[in-house]
Amino acid sequence: MNYSAENIDSLIVKCLAGDATQEETVQLIDWRTLSPENEKYFADMQFIFEKSSEVIPTKSVDTETAWKRVQSKIKTTETKVIPIYPDTKNKTTGMLWYAAASVLFILSLSYLLIFKSNSKLDLSSMDKVSEHHLKDGTNVVLEVNSNLKQLFEDKREYKLEGCASFKVVHDDKNPFIIHTGDVLIKDIGTVFKVKYLPKNDTILVKVTEGLVQFYNSTSSGLTLKAGENGYYLKSSKQFFKTDSAADSSENRQNIVFNNVTLEEVCAIIKKQFGKECYIENEAIKNCKINTTFTNATLQEVLDITTSTLGIWTVEKDNKLYFNGKACN
Repeated sequence: MNYSAENIDSLIVKCLAGDATQEETVQLIDWRTLSPENEKYFADMQFIFEKSSEVIPTKSVDTETAWKRVQSKIKTTETKVIPIYPDTKNKTTGMLWYAAASVLFILSLSYLLIFKSNSKLDLSSMDKVSEHHLKDGTNVVLEVNSNLKQLFEDKREYKLEGCASFKVVHDDKNPFIIHTGDVLIKDIGTVFKVKYLPKNDTILVKVTEGLVQFYNSTSSGLTLKAGENGYYLKSSKQFFKTDSAADSSENRQNIVFNNVTLEEVCAIIKKQFGKECYIENEAIKNCKINTTFTNATLQEVLDITTSTLGIWTVEKDNKLYFNGKACN
């Protein structure tokens, strides 16, 4: 093992940043056990690492200024500094080497913090739809006011807020996974759309090609195939699906329930779908729902509404009747 000063500094940086291999980690441990001075040097560098990681660097490192500060401290302090490799003939040279090594370490660490953190993908669309081609060949279309952020540098896992469509290039060894709140959508060779608005109770997945696994940490959820829609209700932590291809000619609407009462829901259903709607139990007329429907059928609206509020509907003489217990 080459225990040169430059090699040791590089090894410490890699180990503290979590990028070292098992062999490199063992090498550093071996070096630390060679002498108390080596262990102290490592402890000093670990302290610098922990303190620097508390601050997110936003500007490039000024190496000249950093070196001048170190030189200034060397001139004004009488503190004895023990170098890693003591120079018994020239203590001043040893002190300068230690200071230079510290600056090198800080610069190396800053480089890692800046460039490594910035290598993760972060896409946003504010006032217009935007299309993106990821380096793995996957195509992403972000709708207005949506954000897609990569969670891990070497993994195809992303956090989505808003609405996006994906045409995924499948990779068994590195699966494509979308995180939406506490729910995950895993590609199994697919073209699909995800809609997740944190303020809404529902998360929607619409599959047009292939398969998607729609699940969370406590449930295997659903496997959705082409032509199926999957819904997740955050309030009840339930998954269910509908067949979007069952009747393409069926009346479909875009509807926003912005914290509206069930009484208002009835009025919207009548206006959008032309269906008479009544509430049989007065205790539920002020129950509120907050969600958005895109290209939804009446049945999909009813499924989500009743599941969210814990109520039910019946149809009599081509009229809808809501019933159930009072909302909590």
